[in-house]
Amino acid sequence: MINGFTYVGDGIIDAPRYGSNDALLPSLAMSLGITDSQVIRFSYSESMARPSLQDLKSQLSYGNKNFIQGTASGGNPDLEPLMSKNFDISYENYYAEGSYLAINYFKKDIEDFIGTKTVFGTVDGLTDPSKGTIGAFAVACVNEWVAAGRPQTGFPGDAGATGHCVSQQALWAQGWMNDFHHMGWVAVAMANGTDVSAGFPWGQCQYDGWWRCDPGYIDGQPGDPLANFEITRPYNKEKGSVDGFEIVLQHLFQGTPYGLLFNATKISGGDVDVDRNLVGEQFILPGLGDSGNFSIFYEDDKHTARLALNYRGETVAGFGNYTQPLYVEERTQIDASYQYRLNENTTLFIDAMNINDESTRLHARYEEMLFLSQDHGPVYKIGFRTNF
Repeated sequence: MINGFTYVGDGIIDAPRYGSNDALLPSLAMSLGITDSQVIRFSYSESMARPSLQDLKSQLSYGNKNFIQGTASGGNPDLEPLMSKNFDISYENYYAEGSYLAINYFKKDIEDFIGTKTVFGTVDGLTDPSKGTIGAFAVACVNEWVAAGRPQTGFPGDAGATGHCVSQQALWAQGWMNDFHHMGWVAVAMANGTDVSAGFPWGQCQYDGWWRCDPGYIDGQPGDPLANFEITRPYNKEKGSVDGFEIVLQHLFQGTPYGLLFNATKISGGDVDVDRNLVGEQFILPGLGDSGNFSIFYEDDKHTARLALNYRGETVAGFGNYTQPLYVEERTQIDASYQYRLNENTTLFIDAMNINDESTRLHARYEEMLFLSQDHGPVYKIGFRTNF
């Protein structure tokens, strides 16, 4: 009665439901040698990723909204896998020993992203006692009392009694009760045989009227209407795309142990950003954005040293409370590493990450709406690796 419409059972019960799917995943890769050092490559493939077991589970959890609207939430065994069509075309130029330039265009079209959807429907023949004879009367008569201004009701036969079904003893002793609690109080009293058609009599039930009747709830009956649940489940409901360019340059300075490496990714289109001025849920492929790396290195038979500058552009990480878009701000991090090979099996190493002490910041919608700021400082590691 206090909790409203509730599913009462003996814990988790078997809820077998079945789903199946099949997919054909073609793949094609081609290369064309323009010269001995230049190659054009093309590939097309389709790939899939299965939903998580959490999303596929058939179990439902039951509750209510506003006390008398039943709710159910859980997984969906009928989910389809995430499908992706992948297209890549690249140009590669191996212009010197150990040196090359590669430019790649990529595009991915992805469908059957999983989102949530709420529908109304029945579940396994469960009935709704709030819509049965007793429940419907309790709801209607308490609503009449609310429409009358929630007066003190008195008791049947007393001067000034209003005739409403709400208990005067409940109004005196249980001031915290809301309208739905009063509906439950009336319903359990009626289920115990109390006549409230002319008002709620004094001293009903086991507690001389100062508390609701035992057992404190009424069960759904076979004659009650089927419960119309608000059912929330994962569904395949979204599709999106992303495309962009990648460039990689590795250059070894001939006759020396020095070299440099540069790579960058530029996202040129797709569902990787949101309208920050739009309030409400939006579809996004999270975490995709521009990035780059530039490093110089030294390597010989004994020593390997590298200094790297890493850049990550602003990206949308997802959504926070109240469907606020969350942005990871752009950051630039400097790393360094050194390795010394004692022999073929053992290497000493020193790693230094985030030497410039770059922090990680997230904001919601606008930069002024700081969501999270983390400053982990530089991280240093020293150790050895050995093969037995």
